Amino acid sequence: GLPADTPVPTIAGTNKLPSSLGTGVAVVTYLRRVRIPWGAVVPLVASSALGSALGAQLTHFLNRAAFTPLVLLAIVAVGWYTWRRPQLGLKHEVRHSGWRGCAWLSLIGLVVGLWDGFIGPGTGSFFLILIVAVMGFEFLTATALAKVANLTTNIAAIAVFGASGNILWGLGFAMGAANVVGGFLGAS
Repeated sequence: GLPADTPVPTIAGTNKLPSSLGTGVAVVTYLRRVRIPWGAVVPLVASSALGSALGAQLTHFLNRAAFTPLVLLAIVAVGWYTWRRPQLGLKHEVRHSGWRGCAWLSLIGLVVGLWDGFIGPGTGSFFLILIVAVMGFEFLTATALAKVANLTTNIAAIAVFGASGNILWGLGFAMGAANVVGGFLGAS
């Protein structure tokens, strides 16, 4: 719904505001109901913030014509992967712990955070699939971790986009109101 000449950083930056509001409500809801391994949060969140801030800087070099196909390709890839693995996330069998677990979580956070800052859509699904597939967490715990990490990537990107004047605040808050309701209903 934005004019064709709207820069990609403004589209991405404005989208981060409602995303963070909806995700924030979902995080609060999950943290009240799901027990998460706090030791996994630190490496995941720290690297997610770094990746997202770097990705947000990269949007200044992305042509808008390339933006939409990347988003569509990512969403189709996530759907296909999930469809092909119906047992994904049904069991909690942690594959990596200690320093290896921290390293894997840091890599997941950095890569998915970079994606979120740069492109955005599909981030929650990427976090979820990688936390389940690589780390071996069950679906509910992985979803809670993914929400916390996704909130972090949104906030880091908002800081970068806001500092560069690439957020349409009125539009972002209007979309955010609807996203808050959706985040609460979805997490409930």
